[in-house]
Amino acid sequence: SYLASDLLQGRNTPSRGLDIAAEYIASEFRRAGLEPGGDDGYLQTSAMIETRSNPEGFALTLANGGEKTVLGPDKASLSVFQPLHLERIRRDMLDRNDPNLEKNLRKEEMDGKVVLMHGPTRELLAPLRKIFGVLMSTKPLAVVMAGGDGLGIPEGVRLREAGQSGEEPGGFFSLPIVHVTDPRAVEFLASLPRGVSQATASIDVSAPSARPVQVHNVVGILRGSDPRLKDTCVLVTAHYDHLGVKASGAGDRIYNGANDDGSGTVSVMEIADALTALNPRPRRSVVFITFFGEEKGDLGSHYYAAHPVFP
Repeated sequence: SYLASDLLQGRNTPSRGLDIAAEYIASEFRRAGLEPGGDDGYLQTSAMIETRSNPEGFALTLANGGEKTVLGPDKASLSVFQPLHLERIRRDMLDRNDPNLEKNLRKEEMDGKVVLMHGPTRELLAPLRKIFGVLMSTKPLAVVMAGGDGLGIPEGVRLREAGQSGEEPGGFFSLPIVHVTDPRAVEFLASLPRGVSQATASIDVSAPSARPVQVHNVVGILRGSDPRLKDTCVLVTAHYDHLGVKASGAGDRIYNGANDDGSGTVSVMEIADALTALNPRPRRSVVFITFFGEEKGDLGSHYYAAHPVFP
């Protein structure tokens, strides 16, 4: 009830609510009698770089014959992490309701094009992820979605460990994505046949901004009672982050995250309570970890794997 309360504002990575949650979990590990396993008490600190899409100066032009639709940043959300300047690029229109869409996606049709598709809805979230899995291998220049409820479209923020070189983290949503809610864009898409035509898209996106941030895994250790086995361990883990606060809309916009992350984190704390009360303790050591950033691409668990207290 505390972790999922409005006070913690959905525990986005990074956020003050996430930091408060980490301190709360650490206090529960301390109360249970676990040994701290972080670099700062129970906190394992990860220095990261937050890259944020830049809506300033964004423009999208959709053209078909003599018809032209020009859209600005007021009704668009971006998941674009490099400057993008595309002029009159031929486009391919995908029908998300096509049951054979995954089979029909061909690299020669997608490569070097701007892919247009209707935005996702709750019912079509799973097919959308499959479609993006295929699009990742076909190399379109950008994906433009229009309409839908926006569920499942990534926010315009990415995190990577400081000091890492190369591109931003990959995954299904590493392609440049533009989601527009303007009815004119929805009408434009509705007027197009599936496949390649003479319609074009022009897109301008400025370079993203970047800033350093710190986030934390929370690590507690129950040392094993058997001298021969205490250097081997069992990990009991969950992620304590969630999706934060929805940017706009009516009513309650906080993603509280009571199930999965909230309940999973509480289960880790309850198991810690139960095992520390045993006499004798488990023969092997037990490492209790709650991870940050699972919703941003399993960041906390990847960080622990790269910087383990126990390999």
